[in-house]
Amino acid sequence: MSGIVWLASYPKSGNTWCRLFFLFLTRQINDGDINRIGDIPACYSQALFERALGLDLADLTLKESCRLRPKLHEWYCNSQNQKPLMLKIHDAHFFFDDDRQKPLVAPDVTRGVIYIIRNPLDVVVSVADFFSISIERSVERLCDDRSDMGMAYDRPMRHPVQIIRSWSQHVVSWVDTSGLRVHVMKYEDMQSRPKQSFLQAARFAGIDCESNDVNRAVNLCDFNRLKKLESKMGFIENRQVGVNFFNQGRVGRWRELLSRRQVHRIITEHREVMVRFGYIDGDNRLIDS
Repeated sequence: MSGIVWLASYPKSGNTWCRLFFLFLTRQINDGDINRIGDIPACYSQALFERALGLDLADLTLKESCRLRPKLHEWYCNSQNQKPLMLKIHDAHFFFDDDRQKPLVAPDVTRGVIYIIRNPLDVVVSVADFFSISIERSVERLCDDRSDMGMAYDRPMRHPVQIIRSWSQHVVSWVDTSGLRVHVMKYEDMQSRPKQSFLQAARFAGIDCESNDVNRAVNLCDFNRLKKLESKMGFIENRQVGVNFFNQGRVGRWRELLSRRQVHRIITEHREVMVRFGYIDGDNRLIDS
């Protein structure tokens, strides 16, 4: 089965960590070369968009850029030789028409989707850190069904807008309504049982590997090791000065930073999906990962 393996996730859920694992596993990058993370590019990369279609995003409307993105995916699928073929995506999965005939990610260019999910309470903290916004604003983002990334209202668009939506809508759009073959990978499992979690993802992606190969890649993308490498050489995807991209990544950090009201808001808004994936029980009690 050919096609793209999509690494899909709500922002700040472990996508970069997963990309580095696959790059180390397939030996596409050297042991310390984390700044070649772009060897698994983001599907909304401006350079990829313009190289594939020869168009300047500044000349396009939001609707035009969205409708052209499936053509970019088709070009990427047909122009690359490396296996497995992978792309990062943070968009929710959506359709361009009311008849649901024009999906953002088309089945005919898709091998499968690895959907990385993380407790939304921890996502709130990581989003706040990464975008330098307040915890309260981060809570609002996760609960906003119109949330997006990349929208520039006062200047020409330089990057395709990513349609994010709320945290629950994002999860359901990929796992339930995309119509694609999906493997769900929990961030918490990536931390607590990394070898088993990453091995299952590798097998889903169709990568022929042994457990020793997986163990090696897991060790190379150990979070503390990545922090040291970033401190030594920087990291190309870090958008802040003086703050590491690989910051803390701890499970349960929300307990130190979120108020009771903020926790209640997230659980109320996302109860159904949180119960489904084992973050709370049916009585809204939090389950320790």
